[in-house]
Amino acid sequence: MRFIYLESRSHHFHWMKAEAFQLEDFDRDMVGEHLLVAELDDKVVGFVSS
Repeated sequence: MRFIYLESRSHHFHWMKAEAFQLEDFDRDMVGEHLLVAELDDKVVGFVSS
């Protein structure tokens, strides 16, 4: 999920430098969140948080 989060942020916030995003951002940003995970063939393919 960390990689999906990083890739999504890098793609959608294209005006920011790639160095602004780190895998660890997911850990910080998900504190206190509830996660629903989408899997396909035992592989995480997406998630949503609230």
